[in-house]
Amino acid sequence: MKKLAILLGILFLMNINATSIADTDSSKTLLSDDQLSAIAAIRSLFRPKSEKTIEKFTTYYAVQLGESLSKRYPQLSQTGVLSLKQSETDSIAFSGLCGADVTDDNKMALYILSELNDLQLYGQVEYDAPIKEMQSRAISYIDDNFIKDATSNLVIEKHSDTLPPCLSESNPDVPTAILEYLYVRSLYRDIPISYEVHELEKNTKYRAVHNWERYNLYQRALMAIVLKRDGDKELAQKIASNIRKNATVDETKGMYWVDGKCEVFISNSDICKHVYLMKALIENGATDDEIKLMKLWLIRQKGKSEWESNFATIDAINMLIGID
Repeated sequence: MKKLAILLGILFLMNINATSIADTDSSKTLLSDDQLSAIAAIRSLFRPKSEKTIEKFTTYYAVQLGESLSKRYPQLSQTGVLSLKQSETDSIAFSGLCGADVTDDNKMALYILSELNDLQLYGQVEYDAPIKEMQSRAISYIDDNFIKDATSNLVIEKHSDTLPPCLSESNPDVPTAILEYLYVRSLYRDIPISYEVHELEKNTKYRAVHNWERYNLYQRALMAIVLKRDGDKELAQKIASNIRKNATVDETKGMYWVDGKCEVFISNSDICKHVYLMKALIENGATDDEIKLMKLWLIRQKGKSEWESNFATIDAINMLIGID
């Protein structure tokens, strides 16, 4: 608790020193207004409301990101805004506390694996052994669940002359949770995949591609990202163009989508959905103007100090600090 109080005090200085940070003479690239706004929201993540896994994760996320930012932007430390030190013990504690939870709740495992990847990609955080081991356990867990879920979702029948078995009319659309698995697994290709999972992935992707126009925008975004990473650039671009076509573009409000609420991993946030639509367009060649307008909408949705939830705040911070 003492350490948490110290960190809160340090992060409280963010608003006070925002201008001085931007003006500090440094050999490093200066922070943009969007990045400063995102950094100022980090302190909201140091308010754990319970002992739930998501609260443990958000605190870990904030400490790790704070340390990474202080290394990348020395002016933050020079002005006293960030002086965070993360010890190996913290990683061990986090992986130990969450280790059981991420191998007991498939949705939670998918979410945390996705966010750990983003923290590394956008926050340039490097993980030590305890976190890597936890990731490996979680990957094994979601692989096992994917085999069960994908098999139960598939009806094998004698196919007609026009449809292969995996596209039997008896087969439902691929559920969002399975599309989320395909997305998360595409982030961890360095961890070997079994033959059984590989074959089920091919089957599932084939079904998803056949029916992609029936999916909501969030589901299409996941598919556009996965297909691009799998090398199917043509279809990925086609889906991304469809996402772009459904956007509302306003010079004062930004670029955004009105598609109704949907579950994004374990949240029900328009901010999180927006971030994945951003990711899909960026993965498939969004223009600088599009990125600027999509970020503008994110900034417009921020409250006094944070976004609508921890889920939304984390996703918004990732986009604002990680995308130029």
